[in-house]
Amino acid sequence: MSLGDLNVVAEKMNGALAAHNEAVKRLSTGRGNALSVGERIRSLGVKTKRPLPAMLVDGMAITSEAEEFEASGIAAVAE
Repeated sequence: MSLGDLNVVAEKMNGALAAHNEAVKRLSTGRGNALSVGERIRSLGVKTKRPLPAMLVDGMAITSEAEEFEASGIAAVAE
């Protein structure tokens, strides 16, 4: 094995890490992201088999319904 081989391995590992980070970002950020929807469903009392991994929950952008309405430009009607 040469230094060139090790550089190729390092590049592949960096690529895999970048792909992983992008996948986590897609799941955990943005309006109506999959992780926040899952957590919201769980908070409503739906039983789950296992909790979400802490590393995903820690970086999750959870938005409230009011924040989602504001972001979409829909004004909430006051009662």
